[in-house]
Amino acid sequence: MTVEIQAFLSVVVAGFILSCSPGPSMLYILSRTASQGRTAGVVSAFGLATGGFFHVLLATIGISAVIVANPIIFKLVKVTGALYLLYLGIRAAIGLFASSRKTDNEGEKAKQGSLTNIYLQAAATEITNPKTIVFFLSFIPQFINQHNANVPLQSFILGSMIPLTAVPSDMIIALGGGFVLKKLFCGKVSGRVVQALSSLVLIGLGVRVAVI
Repeated sequence: MTVEIQAFLSVVVAGFILSCSPGPSMLYILSRTASQGRTAGVVSAFGLATGGFFHVLLATIGISAVIVANPIIFKLVKVTGALYLLYLGIRAAIGLFASSRKTDNEGEKAKQGSLTNIYLQAAATEITNPKTIVFFLSFIPQFINQHNANVPLQSFILGSMIPLTAVPSDMIIALGGGFVLKKLFCGKVSGRVVQALSSLVLIGLGVRVAVI
């Protein structure tokens, strides 16, 4: 077989456990759900998964190893990811300020935004996450049989399990988190407080990427 059953199951179980652990992805999805609704949270979950598959492809063809080995390139990816998250957070804060000066209908349309943009932003956020690059390079090789000729195929199959196992838990966060937030913050003022907090979360994640 191309991939050993034990290795496959180990990656699936480990991936699901990791996806259920609190982390930046959960915070990102919650921030999207809080500011733009459950649909935006669900779309963001798929966007993050797409970004994860991008890293799987990079690791499979060896580009990730080149990025990690080159300090300049790695630093560039890290800074780009941090700046992008800061940009999203600041833009969300500006959008919140602008929506507060509009009518309710106009503010609701601005809050919903384009689902395509939300998806692409989530994918870009994951693609520019340097910790994801390091994760795939350090975690997946532990389960690859080096004596098997199809090492790249093993890397792709096993690596793909990480974003796939993350989708269910991310969906739960988007849907469940959205339900809780809707119950707790149903008023206009309190809803705007949550949106403000979501923008702070994005900015905080950007700072975290930059300094860690």
